[in-house]
Amino acid sequence: MDDMARSRISAACLTVFAALCAAPPAIPSGVYFVDGASRSCSDSGPGNVSVPYCTISAAVKARGGPSTSIYVRPGVYREEVDIRSSGRARMPLALFALGSRVIVDGADDFSTPSLWLPLSGAVWCDSAVTWNVQQVLVDGVRLALPADSTASLTPGQFRYVAGAGLEVNLGGDNPGTRRTLVGRRDHGFFLSGASWVRIEGFEVIRTEDKGIFAADSSNDVTIKNNRVTFCANHGIAAINSSRLMIESNVASDNGFHGIALISGVNGSRIKNNQAFRNARPAIREANGIYVFASPANRLERNKVHDNQDSGVNIQSGSDGCISAENLSWNNGDHGFFHLYTTGVLNIGNVAWRNSSNGFSAEGQSNGTRILDCIAVDNGLATDKFDLYVDTTSTAGLVSNYNIFWNSTGQDIIKYGPDRYSTVSAFTTTGQDSQSIQADPNFIDPAAGDFHLRTGSPAIDSGTSASAEWPAVDADGRSRQDDPASPNVGTGPVPYADRGALEYLPLGIPGQLLPGRPNPFNPETEIDYSIGTPGFVEVNVFGISGSLVRTLVRGYEAPGDHSVIWFGDDDHGRRLPSGTYFCRIQAAGGFRETRRLVLLR
Repeated sequence: MDDMARSRISAACLTVFAALCAAPPAIPSGVYFVDGASRSCSDSGPGNVSVPYCTISAAVKARGGPSTSIYVRPGVYREEVDIRSSGRARMPLALFALGSRVIVDGADDFSTPSLWLPLSGAVWCDSAVTWNVQQVLVDGVRLALPADSTASLTPGQFRYVAGAGLEVNLGGDNPGTRRTLVGRRDHGFFLSGASWVRIEGFEVIRTEDKGIFAADSSNDVTIKNNRVTFCANHGIAAINSSRLMIESNVASDNGFHGIALISGVNGSRIKNNQAFRNARPAIREANGIYVFASPANRLERNKVHDNQDSGVNIQSGSDGCISAENLSWNNGDHGFFHLYTTGVLNIGNVAWRNSSNGFSAEGQSNGTRILDCIAVDNGLATDKFDLYVDTTSTAGLVSNYNIFWNSTGQDIIKYGPDRYSTVSAFTTTGQDSQSIQADPNFIDPAAGDFHLRTGSPAIDSGTSASAEWPAVDADGRSRQDDPASPNVGTGPVPYADRGALEYLPLGIPGQLLPGRPNPFNPETEIDYSIGTPGFVEVNVFGISGSLVRTLVRGYEAPGDHSVIWFGDDDHGRRLPSGTYFCRIQAAGGFRETRRLVLLR
């Protein structure tokens, strides 16, 4: 990076801090602000703190490019942000939500009685609606489209009639007297051929199509810490793009898949996301995470539950994908579904009480590997299985070091045409010689807590022999050797646990994990756990030993915690590149230090 770029980034970070403290210095090139609630905002202005842009779209159109950061203040932005400009490696075009509730809303508010006229019976009409509406929400609930477009509307239904407008039946109520929101814009953020873009911290709601959509060689895009809900189609989706990072988002209550790699996506990571309650109105088809014709991607540490169809669906040429330490429970079909795809590795995944199979390989899904996984009580009401491999998908199957368990006497495995009620019987096929049929003793799986109880058979019994074995668990914790459990695993770490979450032995006072990422710029997330309630301090020291930043100081309960460090000191000043040390001190005499490297 040359001196000019380094100087510009330095000034940019200082400016952001100043803006957050309500001090409006001159804004250098590369940092711009959006505040639709500001009386001084202007879409043709300079985009500084004093005269911010009114819309995100105007800021992107006027200023989009490498090393540009656009900060958006809280408010409701009824617009579709169309991004066609790119950043460059280590100089992204970045869009950040400042604070909570920065909402990009795909719907317009029709909660005004005068907008509506009675049509017939209980049906009201707004003739000013001239677009083909995909969804209408009233008091937070989606209305339904009638199965027969010519039939009379029943209460809770709507339809758009070209040339006539939008018709709604709320049982006689004028829709304007209720909280009525009508879909208008296709996407919250739409990227077309836009690479090296970062979208972080937004709430995207009620779009007519996909919430956030990366298309047409939108490569090296990061979509992080967004909440995408009530979109008519997928929550977050990508097509024909590479090296995406889709991380720590929430995708719920959408009208199709929560997160979808539609086709032609490769080399990407879907990590630490939550996808739940996604459902398609007309047919059971919505998955938590869906990967289609998109090979060599990695799905890790995601939580997918209560989706209409499968939790994780990898299919149709999505060969060589890796699915690691994902938690899939209470979904309407499979926990993990593999269809017409080869060479998929499952390692450390958990499938609990899904309606159909826990792990399913069908349609010539050969070369499937299932290691260190746990499947419990899947398909109990549908006569399905914890593990199902159809007759076309047995070639190259590797399944071992798993735990299968049903709380009833139902068969746990179907392999080709044969059913097995015990793991020991299944081992005659050459599979699962080290697998266990026992209750894994999760803490509270119905509430989504799949941590292990003391004495779980999953403790210190996994395999770390795979090159893709994750050195940390789904919480980001390193592996711990439980003194009370024999090390019966295999590989370089014989005390690794099965499943997604490592057991934290009693008596271990805590743990400080490496920063993520490390080295880092501009921020790193520091995860730590404590075993004893009490006073906790997390501090950052310079290489000379001087204290530069206090991140945590106060009482905390036992368990897992995290904090983000933005590379600043206690006065908000930007620190230079270099080596720093993060130190935790907690009750019980726990003290641990980790090295952090800040690269500007």
